[in-house]
Formats: sequence, C-alpha cells, structure tokens
Amino acid sequence: MNRETLEIVYNFGSLTVFCFAKTAVPEISWIKDLASSLNAKKPSLILDASNIFKFEQSFKEYSFSTPNKNKENLFLNLEPSFDFSNEKKLKSFLGNLITIQAEYPEIILLLSDTNFSKFEKLFSHCNTFCFFAPTKEALTILETTSFEYAPLFNDKIIWILPRTNECSPQNAATLISNTRKIQILKKNTISGTRKYFLKFFPFLFILICLAGFFLPKPIHGLNSSVRDMQHDRKQLSQIPFFEYQFNGKESLQRIARYAIGKFHATVSTPNMIEKYIVETLEKNEFDKELSKKDGIFYPSEGSVLRFFPSDSIPYPTKAKKDAWNFFTGIMSDSIAYLTEFYNDNASNKMRMHNGIDVASSKGARILAPFAAKAWTFEDERGGTILGLVNKNSVILFMHCDQLLYLNGQNVMAGDPIATVGMTGHTTGPHAHIVTGIVSHKGEKMLGGIRYRVINPVEWYEKQKKETNLRK
Repeated sequence: MNRETLEIVYNFGSLTVFCFAKTAVPEISWIKDLASSLNAKKPSLILDASNIFKFEQSFKEYSFSTPNKNKENLFLNLEPSFDFSNEKKLKSFLGNLITIQAEYPEIILLLSDTNFSKFEKLFSHCNTFCFFAPTKEALTILETTSFEYAPLFNDKIIWILPRTNECSPQNAATLISNTRKIQILKKNTISGTRKYFLKFFPFLFILICLAGFFLPKPIHGLNSSVRDMQHDRKQLSQIPFFEYQFNGKESLQRIARYAIGKFHATVSTPNMIEKYIVETLEKNEFDKELSKKDGIFYPSEGSVLRFFPSDSIPYPTKAKKDAWNFFTGIMSDSIAYLTEFYNDNASNKMRMHNGIDVASSKGARILAPFAAKAWTFEDERGGTILGLVNKNSVILFMHCDQLLYLNGQNVMAGDPIATVGMTGHTTGPHAHIVTGIVSHKGEKMLGGIRYRVINPVEWYEKQKKETNLRK
C-alpha cells in the first residue's frame, strides 16, 4: 500500500475507547487536546459514557444535520439508557456512528472502570483501546479491568503511564494514530508467498527474468484496508433509512435513484423515481416548495430528507444486494448506483449489454478490487480503458478520465487505479464495468491473456468462493 492510500484509509476515521479509573479522571482540557491532535483536518466527536464530565448536550438530542461551520470538536453525553446488549439497538447505534463519521471521523468514547463491562458487545467494532493510568492506583484498577477482556484487545491496546512522556495528549494521539496505521498495514501483508520466494530465490529470479518478457505476472495474497469500507457500506446498507442534507445544487432525482439502488439493488425507471419521490416527501411531511428546472427537483440549501425503503418496490436477493454493494463500493463516490444491468440477449425491450454501468461523479477514484497487473488501451466506443488481470479473473473499467497506473504495472488491492470520466460514447459520467474469467478458449484478450465475459453477479460469487474478497 502506498502512502497516499494509507492516508485515505486512515482519514476515513476510527472509534477509540478511552478508559480511566474513577480515582484518576483526566482533565477536560487534556481530553480536548487529545481530540484536536488526532485529526487536524476534521473535528472529533467525544462521547462521555462515564457520566462524569456532564457536557451540555446529549447524543440523543443533538441534531447532526446542523452543519459544523467552525469545525470544532463536539462533546456529547451518552445516556446510561443506551442498551448495547440488544443486537438491534447496537446495530442502529453503529449505523449512526458511520453516518456521523463523514463530519467527525475520529470518535472517542469515554469510559470509567465502573461501567466498562456494559459496553462489551461494542468492543469488537472499536479500532483502539486507550487506558489512562497516570498513577499506580489507577494502573492496578485498569489492569484488572483489561485482563478480563484481553482476547478482545489483541494489538489494539495502548497504555498511558506515569513513567513515560506519553502522558501528554499530543504523544497519546501519536500512539493512537500509529497503532491505527499499523492495523491498516497489517491487512496488506503478503501471505506465504514471501517465504517460498526467499527459499527458491535463485531459481525464481532466472524464471521471472525470462517469463517477464512474455506473460503478465499478477501479485497474489494482498488484502487492503480499503475493503474495510465495504464492511462499513454493508453496515450502512442495513440501516432502515438514511438522511441527506442538500446543498441547493444536488437534484432530488439523483439521490432518489441512489436510495432505490441502496435499498432495493435495482435500476430505477423514471416512473419508479417519480413514485418514490412522492412517497419520500409524504413520509417526511415535507411542505416546502421545491424549485424545478427542466423537470428536475432541486431542494433548497440546508434541506434535510430522510430516505426509506419503498413500500412498492420488491426487495432483492442477498446475492444481488451483495454484488450491488460491492460494485458501487469500488467507486470512492458515496453517491454511486447502477444505471444498467448486464444483458447478453438483445430483445425488443432491452439491448445487449456486456457489463454494468455504475453512475458516479466525474473525477471519483476507482479502487482496485484485487491485486493484479494493469493494462490500458483506448477504444472509440469505450474511450480510455483500464483492465486488471490476475490468475483467474479479469475486470475492465471503461470511459475513464485519468489513469493512475501505467500499462503493465502491478496493482495492490484497494489502490486508486483511475478516475471516472466521459471518454468514448457516453451521456454522463459513469464506469462501464466488464467482468471475465481467464480461459484459454476465451473470445477476448487483455495483456496477452484470453478470457470470457460473464455476468458481473456470477463473477462476484466466484470471487467470494475463490478468494478472500470481502463483501
């Protein structure tokens, strides 16, 4: 993983548990300095679950739709009524945190040793555990507490002790940051291939020098922390609704198309969108006037709408929903959705289409779904095209604007490889994605490798079985 990708993943945010003993409570100014040092680009959210600091506002009452114009850290009380033993309530709470992280990427949960056990079910979803023990008495208390939950911590635990200079909030923030980055990098380690490579290095060196002139050599066994975004997207997709704040330039139709795809994994029609918009406005009891231009609605700046699954659109199969989340998750654009499915048989109602179209913002980065070798070329219809080939699979992205890899370069899973554009024959910014399986009898060729094109949903299911591809 290169440095740029590491920073992108790190800035996506994390959930840190900050635990202290009631005999050694940190100063509120210390907590503020820690939060400010964690992420200089965006503010942090501090949730007090210890019921000690008594901040002015509570988590339940605060409206996150209000823009944080001053980019200040937010301090909220987490009420004792929160029940994390209930799976449904826990999932709802995590879903809210994922939504909040767009504005407050770093979330710090303050706990004392007296209520630590109440949050056990939440611990598996946390990125770092920080134990504040500035005195020997506090250290003894917290060691007892941490010992009970040691299997949950693994390499995520950090101790702030009196005998080191780590007691400063800036140094503590550096420790938390470095621990988080190490966790990300560990997900990109090479598997057992390295061991065998060192053992047979002389023979492999000669073989690679000869074969490298003729055949592309993909890199295997690389996992990317960017795929953690897929996990977050999946969690977000299970929430029964989402809220969207309009900026005055975003159309209601575009967000409606995204919502229909998010909940139902289907390509929306104009009639379907019209009905869904009416249904959404009714559920929100939205009585403001909507400005309209060329038949498209544009809610005024600051308008907030809550989008729900439609009562009239059927729910998709699990395979189709998972595949939808995967292909939209390849785009770094949060508002991405499919505009056309794969179809290998032309009819009066549907044209032949050898891939899927994923609508996205122009310039949005496309992330590599697996480690492979990149091949690039241009086509009158497909425009600028980048394809990835590994041992078994092929995937091509058409209509690209910029290519971030050169022809023949090795790509790591999760790396940005190109940006969405409008090159070739296209009516709007999107990526036409073609998926294939390597086969010596294949009718297509990329980088000297033959492959046959298959349905992207079928391709995705094969990837799940044959690799460690995450949903």
